Amino acid sequence: MDLTLNPQCIQNAGFINITAEDISQLQTNTIANECEMMKNKREEIIQKFGEKSYNQWISKLEIKHKITESGNHLWGIFYGEKAKNNLKTDKC
Repeated sequence: MDLTLNPQCIQNAGFINITAEDISQLQTNTIANECEMMKNKREEIIQKFGEKSYNQWISKLEIKHKITESGNHLWGIFYGEKAKNNLKTDKC
């Protein structure tokens, strides 16, 4: 799996000078850090939002981390400039 499809979609929408950057590893690390931070503030979060909400948030973060870490979900940043003579509104 790679990020080649999305730049093509952006180009099809009328953008030029497109660059794509895979930030999947950065996102994986960010999710892990968020999860660890929440676990460290467990009691404070439970007091404010309740244990059910805390458990749901932790579960979702752990699932998101597992999926991203496995490579089954990629994260990317895309940059493109709108072509002045191309006002296409086609979708991917």
